[in-house]
Amino acid sequence: PQIRREPQRLDLSIVPGKSLGWFRLGTSIWDINNFIREQSRIIPSVDLKYDEEAPLSTDIFLSLTANGIHMRFDRASQRLKSIQVSDFSKLRLTYHDSEV
Repeated sequence: PQIRREPQRLDLSIVPGKSLGWFRLGTSIWDINNFIREQSRIIPSVDLKYDEEAPLSTDIFLSLTANGIHMRFDRASQRLKSIQVSDFSKLRLTYHDSEV
């Protein structure tokens, strides 16, 4: 039988209007994808969504489902424009060195 492990909680610092941990607003989807590949031990799954019929008509969504993070990229520039946390129990968030 296969043993399924829960991913470790990510420890991320919040900088409002700028970043959530390693994920900085304005970063290209290419750079974030490469980072995620390097972190496959702690970021085990990624869900990519875009309009296959008209890829430049809607934004691109990248979800780290096991980590409770969802990112939205601009359709034309393919740069990160927003970050959403859907499951705070999967993260340890800090702001000015204090856990939130």
